[in-house]
Amino acid sequence: MKCLIFILTLLPMCLLSQNVGVGTSSPDASAKLEIKSTESGVLIPRLTTGERNLIPSPATGLLIFNSETNQFEFYNGTSWGPIASSSHAIADVDGDTRVEVEQSPDEDKIRITIGGSERVEIDDKTLHLKTGGLSTNIGELAGTDITASGIHWNTNIGYAAGRNSLSGTRNTIVGSLAGSYQDDLGGNNSLFGFQAGGNNRGSNNTFIGKDSGNNSGTGSANTYLGHGTGSSATGSGNVFLGHGAGSNETTSNTLMIHNNNSSDPLIKGSFDEHKIELNASLKLKEDTDVTKTLMDAGTIRWNSESQDFEGWTGKEWKSLTDSHGKDNWGNKDILYSSTENSKVISDDIEDGDGFGNAVDVDGRYLVVGAPNKDEGSLFESGAAY
Repeated sequence: MKCLIFILTLLPMCLLSQNVGVGTSSPDASAKLEIKSTESGVLIPRLTTGERNLIPSPATGLLIFNSETNQFEFYNGTSWGPIASSSHAIADVDGDTRVEVEQSPDEDKIRITIGGSERVEIDDKTLHLKTGGLSTNIGELAGTDITASGIHWNTNIGYAAGRNSLSGTRNTIVGSLAGSYQDDLGGNNSLFGFQAGGNNRGSNNTFIGKDSGNNSGTGSANTYLGHGTGSSATGSGNVFLGHGAGSNETTSNTLMIHNNNSSDPLIKGSFDEHKIELNASLKLKEDTDVTKTLMDAGTIRWNSESQDFEGWTGKEWKSLTDSHGKDNWGNKDILYSSTENSKVISDDIEDGDGFGNAVDVDGRYLVVGAPNKDEGSLFESGAAY
């Protein structure tokens, strides 16, 4: 009896010092417990999230199956998190940031969720970026300070592009620091180039080129094309073309074409006054084709054969300078003269009638009228010849 009691006392110690096998008499030496079966599996505790959270002082590495999320979860010493989701994902501890390769069976898409919101979806054709407000932000700090809720339709590409456009909508901004400095960029702007529209707060602008419209304040409805074009201009409704053109202009509704920031550009115009100023000579294209008729009356050309400027009346080309030709406008000499043939006098003319205020041609003679009475010191006034 004493021997039996001694053996039973030693048996637990032997079991504790050996590996344990279930379904096998030779468990693997690296495992304290090995379970073998071709008919069943291992079932670990299944808990809801609430039940899991009631476990007192969970040990690091404690494993459960969450019956609400259908995920194996473990305690990492600080919080509970999934080992891996059922949708083939790489996830953080709380599962709200993850990369999934199969959200639904065989969909063949990669999805990236950050903080509980899906931000990227990749299929076999397209990279879909979902940054909120139907906007697209690509680049460090691009569009990062947009705070207004709702739909914005902005596209910001480049370092800090559109960073401070807090509530702007329908802007397309491409270039580092483009549209980035002011705290309230307007809407419907197209800004392309390093710092293009960087400090602009206006709307409906198109700035293309490095620093174009960079310090243009609240200017709106401007079109600037070229490096530094309109860089410090403050007006609206301007069109500036060329390197540095209009960079210091303060007017609005102005056209400037030049290759530097001169205040006396090659071409300057006013949309308000419908006026163009040329700081250059103007050469018209040579044209000798008298059969051309598909143009508006008032069209001017240079006829290299006749060495003359000509204007189109709507029916024919006429010289603008020839003083003796028959087909001209302007400065035509009187080709014929004659003595007085007849003098017509008005018997009842009164002041204000404007008698004879006319010029006409009858055959080869010029008929001229005079506007005053034919009396006293006004002899021959009020007469027609």
